[in-house]
Amino acid sequence: MHSIGMLHGDIKGANVVVMEDGTAKLIDLETSVSEQSAWSFETRGHSLRASIRWVAPEIFQDEPVTTRASDVYGLAMQEIASGKVPWSKISHDIRVIRRVVNGETLDRPAQILDVNGDSLWELLLDCWKLEPKERPSAGSVLRVLQSLPPNCLGPLEIQSESETTQASAPSHIPIIRRCMSMQEIASCLIDQGCLNISKMINEQTFDERPSFTGGSSDIYSGRLFDLTEVCIKSPRRSSNISEDAENRVYISREIYIWSRCHHPNVVPFLGLAVFRNEIAAVSPYFRHGTLMQFLARNPDADRCQLSTQICEGVAYLHSIGIAHGDLKGDNVFVSDSGSALIADLGSADVEGRAVDFTLFMNRCGYTTRWAAPELIKYGVFRCREADIYALGMTILVRYHRALIILIITLNAFETQQTLTGEVPFKYKRQDHMVIMAVIGKREFPKRPLAQIPVDSEHGDKLWDLLCWCWSPELENRPNADQVVKEMRTITRDGLAPTAQD
Repeated sequence: MHSIGMLHGDIKGANVVVMEDGTAKLIDLETSVSEQSAWSFETRGHSLRASIRWVAPEIFQDEPVTTRASDVYGLAMQEIASGKVPWSKISHDIRVIRRVVNGETLDRPAQILDVNGDSLWELLLDCWKLEPKERPSAGSVLRVLQSLPPNCLGPLEIQSESETTQASAPSHIPIIRRCMSMQEIASCLIDQGCLNISKMINEQTFDERPSFTGGSSDIYSGRLFDLTEVCIKSPRRSSNISEDAENRVYISREIYIWSRCHHPNVVPFLGLAVFRNEIAAVSPYFRHGTLMQFLARNPDADRCQLSTQICEGVAYLHSIGIAHGDLKGDNVFVSDSGSALIADLGSADVEGRAVDFTLFMNRCGYTTRWAAPELIKYGVFRCREADIYALGMTILVRYHRALIILIITLNAFETQQTLTGEVPFKYKRQDHMVIMAVIGKREFPKRPLAQIPVDSEHGDKLWDLLCWCWSPELENRPNADQVVKEMRTITRDGLAPTAQD
């Protein structure tokens, strides 16, 4: 409704019907208004009696006006979660009004579970902000709800035991669980089409210690029997059996999602392997290493082209229903031919999974300085819009060194400082300062004028694109295809400062 300029004005459970197929639909548009209607209708008076418990604080003013923000305040999510009307323990409406105008919020219902339900509860609290401008848009609420884990809500008290049992019965979709053995997990992934190349691994070519370590995994480098150089990513072992089981589930999820990817700008997935009694993912070995390592050794590389390739990789992932979840320079590799390749799908999610995973949303794989506001606020949240925000940060880091060789060559100005690829918000030392800037102040990183000059043909175009990617509201960000289209028009020569007369 909001997308076509319509406001409902009285959203509550009683104004929602459920169709035979289970779809919820809004009804009762008696109080609805159009933001840009060519018609004006005489009202019959403003009665709040039936809907006081859902009404936003500003509606209790002398001249109440329905807005998008007041619709968001009244969304029936708490009612759906708990099965009860808001303020159900308060019998008198006047007491409800007093609490609402004072900015008080409802108590967290028991049905919004601990840990898994934290993101939903944070979303509700945002919808109930006293200041209308601080509430999220309906589009943002939708995207957050779509990303929540299915197990964030407990059963309603009104459900019978038989109904609860039926609702929680396992579906036909296979589930990879912590209690499963490595062999069972491998068998499940193979059944889903993942290629098993265990017999191609020449284990004698791999060192005992990993070449690299990640958050919960280790990476070993070695060869296949046909002498192909490869990297093997396997879950890190610890003295904690429960932690080992969790790590095994997470690597299996990455294997499943990664196996669906086939694109020139995504690191190829060669197959899964049973490596040293653990499930593992196998990929080619790239001598150039990560993008940051490559740029350190090749400062004259064409960063416009590399940035465009990263965008094309992201656009491909989104086109097949995958949200990466942790885009940054350290998760991009450079092929032997010099192309950018997106890597590390350990934080990714894919639409329409044919296999499910326990603990799927328990870990937040994002990196704070690259993370979108909604990702920081709601924790476990993977979506394409958050990828776009992080993509903008990743491009920014590329351009912190993009022009040094060109600038020196053109003698546009003298510099004694060797510019390096800096993290976003490099002038803020602590991550909590970044969180306050992104969430509280809605700050953008400072424009690096030396690398994205104002007096250049493409400088403003690039900076406008990055700011577009960083839009606080999800629905206002471009999609990946739009970013690709814009990046293809931005060149290294176009970023060079215009010669002064």
